[in-house]
Parts: sequence; structure tokens; C-alpha cells
Amino acid sequence: MNNTIKTPEAGQLVAGKGVFVGPWLPVDREGHCLSKLFNIFAAPYDLGFDENGQGTRRVKTYIETVNAVARIRNLMGHDGANYDNDTALYNALKDGSYKGKWFIPPSEILNGTDVDMDHKIVRTATLYDLRDTGAFRGTFPPIDFYPFSVFWSSTDYLNNNKSRAYVATFRDGNGVDFCKDGARVLCRPVRLELVP
Repeated sequence: MNNTIKTPEAGQLVAGKGVFVGPWLPVDREGHCLSKLFNIFAAPYDLGFDENGQGTRRVKTYIETVNAVARIRNLMGHDGANYDNDTALYNALKDGSYKGKWFIPPSEILNGTDVDMDHKIVRTATLYDLRDTGAFRGTFPPIDFYPFSVFWSSTDYLNNNKSRAYVATFRDGNGVDFCKDGARVLCRPVRLELVP
């Protein structure tokens, strides 16, 4: 009997989990590695849709997006979490209170840039890079239609301006900052599972 757990392929839809993005070894804003390896899974569709693609694509302010993600119930068997930024997520990962819920992805998962937003690419298994791979193919909107080409990250602007968050444009993968209570853009929730 083979007890080996097979790692999914990037872009593979895994029942009860989401679309596999890849492994992640988080590093917080202070540069500390959390020493926990997670598998990243994304919702099969943007916020506003269920796991079968039923619903309506929603463009929301950042604050509205945080609240909408927190209200997710039983999407692929998991609820949403209420993390108002990436620092709250890193704290939950550090203290073990994170329990596999959906959240707004930090910039590192969204388009691969580091938390300091000096535009250094720190990972290539991202939502942006996988947007046309496997189960992701055809689930993101056309790239030339704002605001449907822009996605929220949970990364605050320079970690000292809580009124602005970084977004990624799926036209080119670049990150810029938007006002949290003004701009209305999309979100693709993600969740994590600890790798044993």
C-alpha cells in the first residue's frame, strides 16, 4: 500500500480545498520566516461566485471586500476569515489561530512581490502567473476592462499607511496602491493548509 501524498499540479482543482497555487513559506513584514510550510489554494472564481461559478462578479472597496470575504460560508467546505490586512494574517499564522479559512491574498500570493513592495519578485507561483493555467483558465475577466483587471491584495501600503492597499493589475502583473475606501476592484480569495 502506498501512503505517499501526491502534491497537486499548479492550477489543479482539488475537491474540498480549491485550486492549487503552490507551496508557501511565509515571511512576515519584519523579515522573519514563520517556519511553517503551507499549500495555497484559491477560490475557483472571483468573490461573488460560488464554487460552481454561479453568482455575480463583485467590485468592492477594500473595506467592503474584507467584510464580504468574512461572510463566506461553506465555499468548498470552508468559511471566510476577517483579516483586515496581511499583518493580521501573519499574526494568525504565527500564533496558530489560522484554521484554513478564505482571506484576501497578500501581494506575495497575488502577483509575487515582497511585502515591502520594492517590486522584488519573491515567488512565481501566483494568481497572476497561473491565471491561464488548468482550472484557472477562463475564470479571470478580460485584462483590458477596468476594474475587472485589478485585484486587491491584503498588503498595506509601506506598512504605515492603513488607508491604502496594494493591488495587482492583471494586464501586466504590476502592483500599485489604491485608497481602501475609494477604489472598487476585484478579489480572488485564497486559503492555506499546513503541509505536514
